[in-house]
This record gives sequence, structure tokens and C-alpha cells, in this order.
Amino acid sequence: MDIVEFMAKNEISLYVDADLKTNEFNIIKTSTQLTSYSLFVQLILHNTPDILLHTITGQIMPRMWRQGNVRCIISQPNHNHIIALFYENTLDAKENYLHALELNNTITNLFSNHTV
Repeated sequence: MDIVEFMAKNEISLYVDADLKTNEFNIIKTSTQLTSYSLFVQLILHNTPDILLHTITGQIMPRMWRQGNVRCIISQPNHNHIIALFYENTLDAKENYLHALELNNTITNLFSNHTV
């Protein structure tokens, strides 16, 4: 499975790869729209990968944010990349946490298999 297939399967609207070597964000957007992009703006557009790294250092992964039904999980599959996934769902807190763990595991496996 590649990243586009992963996004389609999991209804991910935005995939952000924060490349810590180049200090750049690489963003992939699907046709699945979010009801609000303010979480994306706050976490990504108003930051740099270095700032994002500083924000999550020492945090348990995946790190999760929520604004209404818009969710963001942040994963660090290796030392050079931080991945942010933006999507919508109405799962309760426990179900969303389990879903986030599953997405985190898949991203980590994709990076370890070099298919991203």
C-alpha cells in the first residue's frame, strides 16, 4: 500500500510530511473536504517542522488534536519525519484513540517498508 491508497482507505483529507532534514512541509490533499481547516492552519501553516518537533518532543505518540469533528494525529515514524493526518469522524474518545493507534502503526509500517 502506498500513501495515496492509505489516505483513500482511511478517508484522510490531508497528509503532511514534515521533513526535518529540509525543514519543509510536504502536503498531499485529497478530494475529501474538512468542515474546517483552522486546526491545519494552527498546527501546520503557522509553524515550521522544527517548531512542530519542539511541540511534540517528550509527548506520547501518536499526539492527537480535535476541533469539532476534525481530527489530527501526529506521528513520528523516524528521526527525519513527522507525519500529520487530518480527517473527520464522530467516534467517541476511546474509539478515536484506538483508530489513531491503528493509523500510527500503519504510517510507521509504511515508512519502515519505504513505500511512502
